Parts: sequence; structure tokens; C-alpha cells
Amino acid sequence: MDYEVKISEMKTLFCAERSPAVDKWGTYCLPTMNRTVDGDLLIRVNGHGDNELPDQDCPDIFFLSRDNAKTWHQINQNNDEKEGNRGSIFSDRFVVLPNGNMHTIARDQSRIKPLENAEPIKKFENINHDAVLSIFRLSDLPDSCIAFDFISVVDGTVTRQPMTIEDEQLEVIIPSEGADHDKNIYVPIPLYWKYRPMYSLCKAPSGCWLAVCAGQIPDVKDYLCTGAYLLESADGIHWKRRSIITERHDSMLPFGVDEFCEFSIAFADNGTLICVMRTDKCMDLETSPTCGTLCCVSYDEGLTWTAPVEIADSSTTPVLTKLPNGLIVFTYGRPGVHMMITEDGEHWSRIYPILGKTLKENLAEGRDFLDCKFYHTISYSNIYPVVTGENSLSLCTTYQVYAEGEDIPTKNTVIFDVTVDRKANHSDFS
Repeated sequence: MDYEVKISEMKTLFCAERSPAVDKWGTYCLPTMNRTVDGDLLIRVNGHGDNELPDQDCPDIFFLSRDNAKTWHQINQNNDEKEGNRGSIFSDRFVVLPNGNMHTIARDQSRIKPLENAEPIKKFENINHDAVLSIFRLSDLPDSCIAFDFISVVDGTVTRQPMTIEDEQLEVIIPSEGADHDKNIYVPIPLYWKYRPMYSLCKAPSGCWLAVCAGQIPDVKDYLCTGAYLLESADGIHWKRRSIITERHDSMLPFGVDEFCEFSIAFADNGTLICVMRTDKCMDLETSPTCGTLCCVSYDEGLTWTAPVEIADSSTTPVLTKLPNGLIVFTYGRPGVHMMITEDGEHWSRIYPILGKTLKENLAEGRDFLDCKFYHTISYSNIYPVVTGENSLSLCTTYQVYAEGEDIPTKNTVIFDVTVDRKANHSDFS
């Protein structure tokens, strides 16, 4: 279909000064944007890297907008220093219902405690060699290790209620050792469940709440291999498994997928539930040289799912954002940041570039796969756009600038504002 898409000029919010700490992989690369309980917009630019070692972190940086993303100013935010809270300030975007009420899932910082005196059922090094991961059954974890809350803002009143998740088989992933790359060793760290917990809260047409949880595939013993599990709740507080969206099986073999990570779900106006999944950690680049975004759809609110199909050639932080006008914007990245539009999860628009070139375009220019996707990528990833109007959203991401001959970039946090409308005559899917 044809759409009227307008993407603003890039606005730079923050430029990290180079230093040995800032130069580490992942530091100041994952800005997140969300609503506050007051309805303002808050961006957190992460100071933690990807090696899981809290003593090598930088301070988080915070920016606030009180005018719906028109202007931003830096603020001093009370940033809890407890290791288990790193990265958990935003668990999920607020769901804003038509009546203006807002709901989200978050971790209760005051309740989170490390897991102690527990033996994992599996333990292995992850594919990036930046952590050792321990696998536990969710049913074996104490409440203090889970500490999920369902937060509601109804008519201006904020309520926060502890959640329960009933699933005897779900296997959760907890980093138990972090990589000190300077010393080339792994260092034991406190056992906090912070590795891909729950994603993408949404409300079904029938009224129940749905969210995606990542879990280790039970029959894989010696490497990280995650599946997507759909959870359901009638009240947002008591959760149980509704279905397995997808896990490794024969239909995945053409894609060479050994790990799903990062998921997003959204309902189309026709009732179809759409799920997109990152497969960026594919272990077989010869089988699946693109590690693209896979998409499944469900016609019964997530009870059953179609076989996955690849819809994009890269997949870092694939996110579906439903606009009030009914259009669903799909954003994804690395290399670059791009977007597509759908109204049903089965027909997709052309690619609209936001920042940089797609993987296919980079490879066509003769660039190496790993170089353009990981080593000299223009953007680390794009993170969670937030709806700002009937036809508009705002997103923040990183813009990485490499000086000639250098392998370490200068890291900039940047913002784009996007509007999407149907054209008067739109009939062709491309």
C-alpha cells in the first residue's frame, strides 16, 4: 500500500565523550524512551555495557520532555545502583488505552534480591563470550528474584500490584559470570533475572492481557537457544502460559535459527495478532546470512500461530507500534534504522529508511557482513518508539560516527519524529 510518511531531521540529544569506559561494547548504545506516570516522556541513555560487570558501568543519563517530544532537557534522576536493577528501569512501554488510562509491566526495585544457594539445571558460555549463563526453572525462583509489578494509571491514580507467573516448565536465563575482557577472565556476579524477561504488553479485543516471555528451549543443554512464549492474564496480575509462539523446529531450518531474542506483538484492527522476532544470534551464517526478522500471525488471539516468515534482512530490536489511526509501524535495525508499515501482519509496505542503509544495500556495496552489522555499524540499534499522536511517533536510537582508521565510534543519542498516514488512493502492496 502507499502511505504518506514523513521523517524528521535527526536531532542529537547526547554525545558521549570518549573514554576507556565509554568505549566498551554496548555502553551508551541502548537509549530507551517511555512515558512517565505523569504522561511525560523520559529517555534513559544506558551507562552499562554488555559484559554484565557493574563495576565497569558508566552513569546513566536522563532526558525529560514535558511537551510530547517537542523539546528535551537533561535531568538528575535517582538511579538505583543495585546491580540487579541495571537495565530494568523500563521493563516495557506503557500501553495507553483509548480512554487515556495507561498500563505497563515493571520490576519492583525494592523487592529484587539475588538468587542464592541454587544450582542451575544448565550452564554455558553465551555466543558473544561476554557472559556465562545459568538456566533455572521459573517455578524454582523465589518471588524476590522475579518481582514483576503490573502498573496502572487510571484517572490519574497510580496503582502497582505484584504479579505472579504460573509455568512449571519455563526455563529462565540468568547471567552468573561476566567477562572482564581486559583480563581475559570471567568474574562471578550476583544472580539476578534480568536477561530478556517479559516483552510487549498488549490488550486483546476480548479484554485479556497478553505479553511475551523468552525462555531457554528445554531440549537444548549447552548453548543459548530461546523460544517465544505467550503469557495471558485476565487482570494483569495473575499470569499463565497461553501458547508457544515459536521455538526451534523443522520449519526454522531454512533460516538456521538457533536463538530467538527480542519480541514484539500487536493487534491489527481486523483482530490478527502479529509477532515479530529477532534472530540476530543465528549460529550458522552460511545457512542464514542475513539473520533477519521473522514474523508469525495468530487469528485466535495467540492460541495458535502460523509458521514464521522472514520480513526484513536484519532484526535488532524489532518493534511493532500501533498508531491510533490503525496503522502498525515496524521498526528494526543494525545496520541502520528502518521502518515498514502493515495493517494485517501479512502485507507489508516498502522499507522507509530512517538512518543509514539496510544490510542488503551494505552487502551490495561490497562490505563484509560482520563489519557492517557489528564492527562498524552506523547504529547499535533502535529502541521502542513511543506514540505521540493520532498518526505520529517518536523514537530514539544511537548514531555511531567512526573517525578514519578507527574501530571505536563516537556515540550519539539521536531522536526522530515520524508521521504515517494512508494516502487517498492506496491499493498496491510492495
